[in-house]
Amino acid sequence: MDAKYWKKLSVPLILEALFIVSTFLFPQQALFTKLIFVIAVIVWLHDEFSFRRFLRQFRNVRGFILPVAAGCAGMLVCYFLREYLDGTVWMGKATGMIQIWYRGVPQTALFYFMTIALVPLAEELLFRGAAITFKRGRGIAVLTAVIGAFLCALTTMLGTVGILQILLMAIPLVVTYLVTENLYVPITIHYIYAICITVPEIIYEALRLALR
Repeated sequence: MDAKYWKKLSVPLILEALFIVSTFLFPQQALFTKLIFVIAVIVWLHDEFSFRRFLRQFRNVRGFILPVAAGCAGMLVCYFLREYLDGTVWMGKATGMIQIWYRGVPQTALFYFMTIALVPLAEELLFRGAAITFKRGRGIAVLTAVIGAFLCALTTMLGTVGILQILLMAIPLVVTYLVTENLYVPITIHYIYAICITVPEIIYEALRLALR
């Protein structure tokens, strides 16, 4: 890996370390420190994403639409496998999840906006797009993909079981990117997954707040 690779990664990884430390020092402020982290990542790596290029991807059936469909199917399989492991092998074991505290309508709205709109883009830009390099052959690409997925897990989980859960869910994202070398594929898969998982929670939270 050359100097340009490490320069691209250095600032986001420092910010990730600061975010993790902040969750111990200021746990009640994790919503805001996470928000600062993901926005900073997107700003730092903004050259890697173009909304215009993203829209053009939908014309590419073989290089985009089919891999996205396959990746979504893979996410579904991994989701049910994780649910099975949670109820068997991992039952009762601590995940070490980083708690994001939020109260009231404004903070709840901010949390879900961040989860759906910002986190998928930030994580794919950093832990797939910036972390994975194809310049040194497939072996290095796979190695950096594993490292990237592990670093991604640390932004959500700090326990062994939790990290394994995130690594499991990252498999379709990593594989589709390694196969296509098209970052817009895992970005789209991640957005679809985030929407499918989070929208039911939003409906539940809206009903809960309305019925208080």
